[in-house]
Amino acid sequence: MKGEKAEKKSDPGKIFEFEMEKRLQCTECNRVKYSTITDTLLHLQAPVDSKVEKGTEVDFDACLERYFADHAIDDV
Repeated sequence: MKGEKAEKKSDPGKIFEFEMEKRLQCTECNRVKYSTITDTLLHLQAPVDSKVEKGTEVDFDACLERYFADHAIDDV
C-alpha cells in the first residue's frame, strides 16, 4: 500500500487510470476473445445526425450506450 501511495503521488494522472475489458465474438463459430486495456480516456461519439445544429445538447447516457453497444466488424 505504501508503494502505491508513493506512485500516485509522483504521477497525479494515475488516479484517472482504469481498466476496460473488451469482448470479441466470432459470429460464425461463436468463439470469444477477451482483452484488457488500461486507459485514461473514454472516446465518446455523440449519437447525432449530421443535420443537427452545432451546439445542440446531447444526452450523456446516449453517448455511453453508443460506446458500449455491440458492433459488427466486417471480414478483412
